[in-house]
This record gives sequence, structure tokens and C-alpha cells, in this order.
Amino acid sequence: MKIDRLKFISFLILLIFSILALISCQIIDTLAIDKVKESNEDLLSEKEDNSEEPAEENGEIEKITREYQVAYFEIGIDENSNHFEHRVANIYAMSVDGDAKKLIYSDINDKYALTSIYGISPDGTKILCGISDDARGVYSALCFIDIINKNLIKLVEFDFSEEEEVLEVIYRNPIWSNGSDKVAYETITKPFEDDFRDGGIHLIDINTGIKEKLNLDINSNSPENDIFFYPILFSPDDTKIIAAFHPYFPKIEDGKILDYYTKNESLNMVDIESGESREILNISQFEGVEAEIISSFDRFNIFKDPSLIVFQVLGDFEEDGDIWASDLNGEKLTKLTNDNSLREQEPSILDVQDLNRKIAFIGVYRYGTISEHTKSGNIYIIDFSNSDNFETINCEIEGLKPLFSTDEKYLAFMYLDYDENYDYVENYQIKTYNIESGELKVALSTNNIIDLIGWILLD
Repeated sequence: MKIDRLKFISFLILLIFSILALISCQIIDTLAIDKVKESNEDLLSEKEDNSEEPAEENGEIEKITREYQVAYFEIGIDENSNHFEHRVANIYAMSVDGDAKKLIYSDINDKYALTSIYGISPDGTKILCGISDDARGVYSALCFIDIINKNLIKLVEFDFSEEEEVLEVIYRNPIWSNGSDKVAYETITKPFEDDFRDGGIHLIDINTGIKEKLNLDINSNSPENDIFFYPILFSPDDTKIIAAFHPYFPKIEDGKILDYYTKNESLNMVDIESGESREILNISQFEGVEAEIISSFDRFNIFKDPSLIVFQVLGDFEEDGDIWASDLNGEKLTKLTNDNSLREQEPSILDVQDLNRKIAFIGVYRYGTISEHTKSGNIYIIDFSNSDNFETINCEIEGLKPLFSTDEKYLAFMYLDYDENYDYVENYQIKTYNIESGELKVALSTNNIIDLIGWILLD
């Protein structure tokens, strides 16, 4: 009897727990349904609220909402700057009409001054630059600025603040690889002494910080002797570097060496892995053809597919100058301009994968000391496939540094407003030219010193 009673009590307890469990499940299901309804209502509400806003995660929509903007470098004065004479350097981006202006980077709070701008990476997200101390010149560094995060990252430092002399500096402009992940540059050792030497071509990975020096194989001569090579371009596949050989020549007066000068003598293809080098072009190929004396063999650009090199060849004072092109083997050498009254120079290319390739350049009047002094002129745009088809942007002698936007819509360039004697610049401008409509706008006008950097893609 006692056992039966215990069984009955156990049965009742089990029944009660079962009922409670069933009720709990129903409550949980009800709450879950309500939560889902609430979540769906929030989602619908959010979609309604954002119906006119593009989703950030959607790459296609994001591209539509982004536009190419003009980046430029400006030197000004700010009382809050700790740099020499309160100098401050800023990098800005602005719309093609100059209405929208954004600060990308400022050195106002930095220990060292932003002094050099070398170029925008091919992916449009980084700006290669240089910093240095203001007065002594014993510290410098190669850096890049992350455009999105607006911060500066040092790649290589040259700190000789504890030394008696500066032992090494970067020569001319370092360059980006096509993959935007590597930088190549040349250094000069003991740059302020008579026994200065080439420090070689160096390559640095910006992601890992790993740096290597190319082991150049050039006629069995060491680059540390008198073989000065500096990198100009990466080959389209980033396995080779196109480099210029630029020996130094002394300026002698009364039997004394007053200074040295250098100019490019040849263009060479250097294999990064092996260091093997072969000559592509030599300045002697243009002597007597372009001019008797060649003063400039420079400003190299590269069309990637099919691969072609575009560059300038200038004669000495009041001699002719033209834009030339060749393939990567130095063959198919072609003169693209032929106006004998102009020294065509400063070529800039629009590298597109069709027949719409274009070249912009400066046409400087050939005769007169003013033209020789200013190095600026009218802007010309030609079709690469038909150089007789050209447009002229009338700038007289004030146009400088034309740069195409990657979307093929615009050309930006510097415009220098000189004083009446053309001794100095009174006003700096950046103008934009709509290639399709021909509309010309003044995007920026300032008395501060500025330099056009290029085009970047921003929200």
C-alpha cells in the first residue's frame, strides 16, 4: 500500500513537471516569434530608412558613389606649426570643380617636415613621400601615406644626426611597383663629398618591411664604383626594373672642379632576380637626329598592353625637342611630335586597354630666354594611334604637368600666373579639362606654393 502511494506521488510530480515544461516551451516559442517579428520589423524599417543610401558592403554600389578627385600638395604658414618659420605641408583632395575639398594629411604636428611627394600608388590608396629635418639635413626618410587611414608609415630612415657628415641619400624619385606592394629607389653615398658613389638600387616590400639591394651585373662593374643607375619604371609583370644610367660629369673652371652634373645616357632593363642588365636605348641614337646636343633624355612612361615606352628627347638651348616611343626592346622607335617651333616635353599617358590611348604634353616655345626659363607652355593632347589628331588647351606659356584621370574623363594640370617679367610666380592654379566636352575649369587658385600630385578615388 505504501509503495502504491509512493508511485502515485511520483506520477503526480512527473505530470506536474511535464505540464510546466510544456508551458515553458510555449512561452519560449511565443517570445521567439515575437523577437523574429520585431527583428523583421526593424529590418524593414531599416530598409525603408536606407532606401536611398547605397550599402557599404556592396562593391558595385560603392564604386558608383565614389569619384576621382584631384590630389595636390600645398606649402603654407600656420602659427601652430613647430616647423622652421611655422611652415606647414598639407595634402588635399578636391573635386574636379574645386567645390569639395578634403584634408588627406598634414605635417603640422609631426617632428619632421613633409618635403617630397613622389607619386600615387597604382591602386590609388597610397602616396609615396619623403620627410626630413627642417634645417640641418642630417635626417631623412622614405615613407608612404595611407590615404584611407590618413597616417604616415616610414619605410627607410637615413639618420646621421650623430655623424660628422651625411653618408647616404635617395636620388631623384622612388617608384611604385604595378602591384602597389613594393618600392624601388637608388641611393647616393657621401652625396656632399667629391668621392660620392652610387649606393645601388634597393627594393622594399611595404607590407613586410623586407629590403634587398639588387646585385647588378653590368659589364662586370660594381655599381658602387661609377655606374649610377636609378629605377624609372617596373615592367608590366613586376619582374624587371627599367633603369636609367646617369653618369656624373664635373663642371670645371680655371682647372678647378666647381660642381657636378648628371644626365641620362641610356635606358636599361634590369632583371630583379638575377641582376642581369641589357641596354634598351642610348642617347647617342638621337644625336644629330633630334639635335646636335641632347640635354634631356627623360620623363619615361609605359603603356602596359601592348607594352610601349613614351619619353621626351630635348636638344640644348633653342634646339628642337620631341616626344618619342619604342617597345620594351628599344625597337619600333617612333617620333610622335614634329612641330619645329616647339620643344615638346613632359609627356603624360592615358593607359587604357583599347585604341583610345592618349598622350598629353607641354609645348614650350622653342626660341627665347623666357621659354627656356619657364619650362611651361600650351597643353596638347594627341591620340597615340594617330598623332595628327590632337587638341590644344591654350595656356600660352603657363601650362605645366598634365595628368589624366584613370576614368578617361578629365585632364588636370598646373597653371602658373607669372609677373609681367616672368621672373616669379604670383599665383598658382590647378585647372581641370573635360576631355569629352572641352569644358575648362579653375579648380584651385592660391598664392601658396602647390604641386599637383595626381588622381585618387575617394567617397
